[in-house]
Order: sequence, then structure tokens, then C-alpha cells
Amino acid sequence: MSKSLLRLICLGGWLACANLAGAGQVTSQVELQLGELVVDHDRSIAEITRLQGQDGSSARYGLGLFLSHVEFESSVSGSPTRPGDVLVRTRIKTRPTLYIAREFAKGSCAYAVILDHERQHYQFDLEAVRALPAQAEGIAREAFAGTAPSEAALARAQARFLERLRHVHDQRTFPRHARIDAPESYRRLGAACGGEIGRTLQGTLKR
Repeated sequence: MSKSLLRLICLGGWLACANLAGAGQVTSQVELQLGELVVDHDRSIAEITRLQGQDGSSARYGLGLFLSHVEFESSVSGSPTRPGDVLVRTRIKTRPTLYIAREFAKGSCAYAVILDHERQHYQFDLEAVRALPAQAEGIAREAFAGTAPSEAALARAQARFLERLRHVHDQRTFPRHARIDAPESYRRLGAACGGEIGRTLQGTLKR
């Protein structure tokens, strides 16, 4: 799953934004800063289960988990020569982490199966983030259309833009994550590797 943070910036202060009359051209520039995937093998099934609960997962036990912190930052500037033109610069940063319970030894069949399952979440999330630059310009045009050149109006437009961008990302990722975590998927995991995953889980629960 993904967690997001939104930040609003106006380059040069609001004085520089005073040239945004709301009737000119809106241009979007997006920079992606994709963090390297970190695989964490230090947490127990109990610890990952608690992390899952905090993230809203319905899974009963946490054998593995993918989490991505996605941060959206936006800055808005106007043109000194073409009043009304808007340049929206957006930086999207990701910090993806994949957890595998330490009860599953690295190199084992169970470790590989759980890693493959969680990597599906990572790949879907990565695809969704990489699709955002192509969508950002249309979202920016909608958000800033007819915006008055006032501090409050520009702040609202910028907030609309970031919220909509985040919403588009969430809409693309959450249904896919849910499909990967369907009950049938967990049944296959439990039976994989000759039942190794199920036996390890049962042994942990008996302690």
C-alpha cells in the first residue's frame, strides 16, 4: 500500500505569483524521484501483522508486506512577461519498503514465494507513479482554470491539483493491491512450497 504526503510551495513567495491571472496557459513539469526498494527481513510475523493493521490491510497474518511512502511537492510560478501563464512544477518522491517475516529463512522456497507476492505490489505501485507525469498537465489545467490572482485562490487551486494527483494515483493502485491480496491468493500462498508457509505459521502461533 502507499502513504502520501502533500506539500505546497510558491516559488519566490506570493509576490511572484501575483502575475497568475487565471486565463493564460498552464504548463506542468514533473520530476520523479523513485527511491530504491528496501527489503526488510528483520521483523517477525507478529510485528508485520501489526504494521498491516495500521495500513488497513484485512489479512489475518503478516507474512510479508509492501509499503510505499509517496510524497507530492508542488510549486507554482507565473510569467513576468505573460500575465496569466502558470507553470506548475511537481516533485514526486517514493520510499518503497518490502517486509518479509524473519521466520522465513532467506534462500528458502517460502521466502522466494512471499518476496514474489510482495514484488507484485511494488511493480503495480511503480507503474502508477510512472504514469503520473502524463496525467499531471490535464489535472493542472483543470485545477487552475479561471483562478483569480489572489493568494487564497492560488493556494486553493494548488491544493486541488495535488489532491487530485494523489487521488488519481490511489485510484490506480488500491484496486490492484486488493486483487493481489484476494482470498484465493492467500490460499495459494498457504499451500506453496509443500505447505512450508502454512507449517511455519502454525508453529509460530503455537509458541
